[in-house]
Amino acid sequence: MPAWSLTSREREVAALIIEGRSSDDIAAALFLSPHTVRDHTKAIFGKVGVHNRRHLTAVLTGQPGAAA
Repeated sequence: MPAWSLTSREREVAALIIEGRSSDDIAAALFLSPHTVRDHTKAIFGKVGVHNRRHLTAVLTGQPGAAA
């Protein structure tokens, strides 16, 4: 994840996205509002160059054919 200059909070959110957690679940786990989680998710998408959670997970876990 460091290749995309994600903040420490963005890395935490991304890790939970990779686990398949919903925005509400991530918000509860990190003591954030769901709106804040959505903002972090949008920032992560922009930095990684993806448009959805499935592609983000593929890119961050290095799945074949997942080039951003």
